[in-house]
Amino acid sequence: MLKNSWIQNLSMIIFGNILLAVAATFFLIPLNIVNGGMNGIAIVVYAWIEFPIDLTTAILAWGFFLLGYLLLGKSFSLRTILATITYPIAVFILLRFVGPNLIGFDSSNSTHTLLASIFGGSLMGVGIAMSFLAGGSTGGFDVIMLAGKKYFDWKPSISSLLIDGVIIGLGMFTFGVIAGLYGIISTVITSMMIELIFVGFSKVYLATVISSQPQKINQFIIEKLERGSTIFPARGGYSEQPLEVIQVAISRQEYFLLKQHISVVDPKAFVIFTQVRSIHGLGFDPLHVALPTQAGKKKPAK
Repeated sequence: MLKNSWIQNLSMIIFGNILLAVAATFFLIPLNIVNGGMNGIAIVVYAWIEFPIDLTTAILAWGFFLLGYLLLGKSFSLRTILATITYPIAVFILLRFVGPNLIGFDSSNSTHTLLASIFGGSLMGVGIAMSFLAGGSTGGFDVIMLAGKKYFDWKPSISSLLIDGVIIGLGMFTFGVIAGLYGIISTVITSMMIELIFVGFSKVYLATVISSQPQKINQFIIEKLERGSTIFPARGGYSEQPLEVIQVAISRQEYFLLKQHISVVDPKAFVIFTQVRSIHGLGFDPLHVALPTQAGKKKPAK
């Protein structure tokens, strides 16, 4: 069972990265749509010095892999190694042996450019979401975001926005403002597809775990995920045996890690993953409450 699950996860990561390569090669590259990431940098570099896009992609992928190993450790590297191998090879094969003009987009046709940005962004979102669901990572600029979180406590969402903004800005500088706007459309659609496929419209889960090995699972949550948890006593409705229930809030990146660990420690555990609207507190969004203004209100009579 575990072997089949392992093979399924590897297959999803590989297929997800092939989808990324298809989106880049057949939709984004032919029309110079810069929507962030390694692909966007490769397109800009080719426009400047005509250095091959597939080689730039490979250099960036392996460069970020090594940087991730140094800054984030072996665990992160293991989750990105498959993407680091698959994506550059897929881009190389598709560009060199199939060619970017397979669909027949016309760069002078604005409708073609819009379609390419929509469908290219959608395919990229599906590919990234598949990698996340299987516990993998697409590597690349994820290293910068996670290193910023680890060393400087930067929010990954803000880091991602800034990085994509800089890359799209380079695209605007290189190809013009209109081309950059198409890149923004593609980026927004990519983000929407990731959220829709992976967690609906929420970025966080509330996990409820009932297991015969609560200590081991809780230790993993605290030491590996670095999350706080709540343990409360319960009683089985059928068995009437005393139980311990663990409840923990996790992000989408931690979803697979927790699920995988529980399946190894206690395959018979009962686990509920609930998508929640928002979570506020340490490790998540701060709890800010906008109080109603008192301006214009009359003071009560004494």
